[in-house]
Amino acid sequence: MLALGLVVVIHSGSLSLAGNGATTEGTSTHSPYADATILVSTLYHASVAFYCYGRYHWTGHTAYTVGCLGSAALASFGLWCLMFAGDKGRISKRTGFDKNTSGFPFKNSESYRAKKKGI
Repeated sequence: MLALGLVVVIHSGSLSLAGNGATTEGTSTHSPYADATILVSTLYHASVAFYCYGRYHWTGHTAYTVGCLGSAALASFGLWCLMFAGDKGRISKRTGFDKNTSGFPFKNSESYRAKKKGI
């Protein structure tokens, strides 16, 4: 388990193997193996959650329920990362606000304030 955790941390780009450990503001720390590593980790945790669920119903031990909930949480977080982590918001260059916001059912007062200033 520790080896799998270390592989996930290293391949996702969270831990730099360059030696200096410091990152600059302009450089990207996204690893080319990040998506594949998160996918494998998500599949692993989903299968462990399924296994723990089955073992709980077979034996009735509460520890399998805890393992199922923990692995299901990690699998769902991994799935969320795969779906939304690389998504860049549509930020307006002119106003700096997100373009995906709507005015329903409330008014977008920030957008109206920017228009009033003449930006």
